[in-house]
Amino acid sequence: MRRRLTWIASYPKSGNTWVRAFLLNYLAPAGATVPLNDIKAIPIASSRPLFDHALGCESDLLLPHEIPVLRSAWYDLIAHRQPGHFFKVHDQYDPQLHTPANTSFVLYLIRNPWDVAVSYAAHRGGSVADTIPVLADETYVASRSTAERQPQLPQFYGSWSGHVSSWVDQNAIPVHVTRYEDLLASPCPTFAALLQACGYSIDEARLHAAIEACSFANLRAQEDATGFHEKPATAEKFFRQGRVGAWRDVLTPDQFGQIAHDHAATIARFGYTQ
Repeated sequence: MRRRLTWIASYPKSGNTWVRAFLLNYLAPAGATVPLNDIKAIPIASSRPLFDHALGCESDLLLPHEIPVLRSAWYDLIAHRQPGHFFKVHDQYDPQLHTPANTSFVLYLIRNPWDVAVSYAAHRGGSVADTIPVLADETYVASRSTAERQPQLPQFYGSWSGHVSSWVDQNAIPVHVTRYEDLLASPCPTFAALLQACGYSIDEARLHAAIEACSFANLRAQEDATGFHEKPATAEKFFRQGRVGAWRDVLTPDQFGQIAHDHAATIARFGYTQ
């Protein structure tokens, strides 16, 4: 097991929740299955309630430039108190937040931007037409509205391509890149490689059991039965389809082409085609 924090990093709707569910099930006692809503054991690093609890006051009282400094100190504290802890993160890589002092390793998850656009539009409760420019916005910050108190701290996403390169091309922290599409097409070797990258040995029985426990069908059934606390109010479902190529049923040729143009270099780099 790695000693400091391991970030499970991704642009939204790229498999982060799926991988967290897998890890919790793989690391659970033999024969145990971890309920979906227990995924909070691997929380998001921008959680305002967790940050406020550690801070001892409401973060609304802070100036904007103070929050990143205190977030970094909070991560340092968790890394010291809970070595090996996993954290979900949607922020771009930030050398002020994600430092060698608090970080041991990064699992970076990537999904083709056409499917991300469709899934993220549903997640945001918006249209695909409105979401495509978000994926190309180098300045995009999530949860920055001051109209009402947000459950998460502001997170700098930037563009989809910028997000990918920020994590994959930094050289301060080791990173293991996993494509969402490979998790679907070849789950056993891809999840096994992910575990080995984190320093875990492979138990074949546990591997297969964890993959089955966190299959899309099982996660969707749990959401239908008990709800899912991470589903935003803007989304009808958190687990919608979970398949590759769902964009074909939604995007117009012009929308497909716009995404292909906006992210051409990253699409080619990671082997995404039509």
